[in-house]
Amino acid sequence: MKKVFVTFLAVLVVFVLTAKASEARLPVKTNSASNDYNCSQVYNLLVSCVDYMIGGDDGAPSGVCCQSVNAVKASAPTQIQRMAACKCFFDVATRLPSLLENKANSLPKLCGVDLGFIMSKQNTNCNNVPVSSRQGRD
Repeated sequence: MKKVFVTFLAVLVVFVLTAKASEARLPVKTNSASNDYNCSQVYNLLVSCVDYMIGGDDGAPSGVCCQSVNAVKASAPTQIQRMAACKCFFDVATRLPSLLENKANSLPKLCGVDLGFIMSKQNTNCNNVPVSSRQGRD
């Protein structure tokens, strides 16, 4: 029962964040205003991974979760967009006190996706996102 409550609470936090961010865009300073990145997209996609990242699922991430991780990568093809996606993930991760670092860190690798940044709430420097993520992994 405790796991169900913790999972429910974590999903509720993500939904509240999504509602608050539904109109929010993370401005990324570039030469083009069209490079603004929509954080609500990251929040909505990663909802399917919350149960895995808080430890509710001891096995591998679900297929739906891995599809979502792939979709996050597809939504951020440029370095600036990956930096923004990283900042969006960091924002949601810091609001999930029950997020397990090892689960979040391992998620992209388990899904066979190279996001170009570490999914973490403690060890993430989004300014160090590489120019390109490795294309051969997806």
